[in-house]
Amino acid sequence: MRRSALEYGLYAWWIPASRPHGLVPDSFDGLVHPDDLLTAIAVHPLHKLLVKVGCENDYLILRYGRYVFRARPSDLWTRKLGEGCLVGDDVEVLPREGRNTPKRGIVHAMAWHYRQDRPIYRIAVDGKPLKKDYTGEDLVIVRPLGGFD
Repeated sequence: MRRSALEYGLYAWWIPASRPHGLVPDSFDGLVHPDDLLTAIAVHPLHKLLVKVGCENDYLILRYGRYVFRARPSDLWTRKLGEGCLVGDDVEVLPREGRNTPKRGIVHAMAWHYRQDRPIYRIAVDGKPLKKDYTGEDLVIVRPLGGFD
């Protein structure tokens, strides 16, 4: 699938066990396909930038790195502008006039920065997640996640 054809977005579904009682409607429970419930719980999609890779029957097919789950289209899906990076991409951090230390790693988290109204990324170097947030301008893809060109 071409990256230019990908649709990015947020799916504001809460993990059932973490919900404050009375604050989330029961209608949230039927939104994730029952066969994909454990996967969606592992992803914990709230605030994470997901990629819609297709549709199947009455469900969106959403991907976050190696995790894929089906969820019903609803007001919980909010389309957002993506920058081309995906969780799992091998990337290089650009120095950007001394603002960054050049390094190479794997995108391990992709979220939405509400104040900046744009995606932010976290990378792992040698398997260790870094705490710094990066923007798409900070990163260049060295080797893309398999299945997306």
